[in-house]
Amino acid sequence: MVVRNRVLSEAEFKILLKPISGFFIEGYLEISNVFSPSLEVTLANLEVEIFIDNYLSTSISLINLLKPLSKSSGNPKEFVFTIPLPESLFDSHTHQIILKFIQKGLVPPLLLAEFQLWVNFSDFLPTYQALPKLKVDPQKEGVIIPFEVQYSLRTVENHRILYQDLSFLQKILADLKEMVLEKKIRIISLDVFDTVLLRERKCEARRFYDSAYQFLESYSDLRDKINPLDIFFTRLMVHRETYRYLESRQDDTVEETFTNQVKIICSLLNIEERITNFIDNEIAYEIAHTELNPLFLKLLENFSELKFIFLSDTYLEANFIKTILKSKLKSLKIDLNFLEVFSSSDLSLSKRGGGIFHHIMENYHIEKPFQILHLGDNYYNDFVTPKSMGLSVYFLPLPDKEKWERFKDFKYLLEELKSEIPLEFLEDYLYFNP
Repeated sequence: MVVRNRVLSEAEFKILLKPISGFFIEGYLEISNVFSPSLEVTLANLEVEIFIDNYLSTSISLINLLKPLSKSSGNPKEFVFTIPLPESLFDSHTHQIILKFIQKGLVPPLLLAEFQLWVNFSDFLPTYQALPKLKVDPQKEGVIIPFEVQYSLRTVENHRILYQDLSFLQKILADLKEMVLEKKIRIISLDVFDTVLLRERKCEARRFYDSAYQFLESYSDLRDKINPLDIFFTRLMVHRETYRYLESRQDDTVEETFTNQVKIICSLLNIEERITNFIDNEIAYEIAHTELNPLFLKLLENFSELKFIFLSDTYLEANFIKTILKSKLKSLKIDLNFLEVFSSSDLSLSKRGGGIFHHIMENYHIEKPFQILHLGDNYYNDFVTPKSMGLSVYFLPLPDKEKWERFKDFKYLLEELKSEIPLEFLEDYLYFNP
């Protein structure tokens, strides 16, 4: 969904999908512009991605399939469509999956596949996803919804509360125990942020903004020399420019180390003597604004015989991430010597590109990739890439509501900053990252 003239305005949508035969899916799409009811909306790059057995099976464009409802007037806001499922979905692998579920007395996953609606707003705004409400016959005993954990996470209002629900954690543990036994898992690999450490409902830019203010609160002697916006904008510029440089390289590097970024930031602000203070402030901010996922403690308790490692595609070096983790665990009776952290900025390798997974397999002499079980929230970094490499994976997505709230936070921040800096700068350096 592209908003005309690049006007930044929230638009919500809902989608309902239901199978009507073995080869067709019927759908209904409704768009509502919550904050700008009169805004004209056009559709582009709209597609549904269909998942079977938690695995991407096909992607189908909806542009030529959408039919406005006759009751719609003016700019259509309601559409119906029928998706033909290509026969390629029904390969031998899919048949094996369906047979496996039927043998267990479960609903075949094809009939309760997970659907994602991807809607692109503009170049630097996020992609949104929606799931249908899966219908299960309550009269049929023993029916279990495939992807029940993933569906619960995607549709819940607050995943932090859900992760405190013991019955929900037991469902995850039951899934993982089955995988550990079946695959003879040797290593459990965990994403850090939004998996082990749950962030607040703030976008990345807001975290940079708040961290800048916290820095000057901690080091008030600098207030006469610089202001928080100086710090914030300088960090945005350095972060974005280093990212652009790394994107131009032909390797797997995705992040410059935070230390190197801070050296440039402090040099531009003429506070080179505060590099260590700047780094300490960032670590303190992360400690104060994240919470330990209760699931992590259950994993340690139930899989104590396995090795745990932590992987992160982030600008923070591994030793900084380890400091944050130790701070969260210090009140518990846990031997912290087990913490082994691998960061993309240290290794110049990433989860998204797959290099960091190759590094792990070599480092721990793993010849069979499926003996590593990776858990994380990012669809590409933590699910698509490791699964394509043969690793065992367990997807723990962020709720749609969480992504939407972080996006709204980004929009509010953008509005706050428009009076402080030209829009051209914001469009060039301020971009959405949850």
